[in-house]
Amino acid sequence: MASLQRAHVPAVPLPHGVHDVRGGVARLGAAALDATLILRVGLAVLFLVNAVIAWVDPAQFTMLVGMAGVDRFIDPQLILWVIRVNDLAIGAALLFAWNRWPSLVQAWVGLYVLGVGLVKAAALV
Repeated sequence: MASLQRAHVPAVPLPHGVHDVRGGVARLGAAALDATLILRVGLAVLFLVNAVIAWVDPAQFTMLVGMAGVDRFIDPQLILWVIRVNDLAIGAALLFAWNRWPSLVQAWVGLYVLGVGLVKAAALV
């Protein structure tokens, strides 16, 4: 039985922007796709668990809001409800709406994480 051997193909310089699919570029694309999926699932789990914690231990969130001074402007219970609903919605969007509205989901997650970061930074001051 003859074994299949890969024929030797000489390296040919390719124009800019053209990739040889026989090389590692195609595998790199698949790895990036897998990395994006892993990132999405990881972030979704993070947001979904955070939503559950907002139900189970709301004092963590109301204390942070108080330490940041946000409670002077907005009722901490309202913020708590926003966290519960928003984290649940973002977790679901990362899992189920990414392919349909990728730019919207990415912007939503980015703005929300920025806001959380600002609140946490204000709590340190």
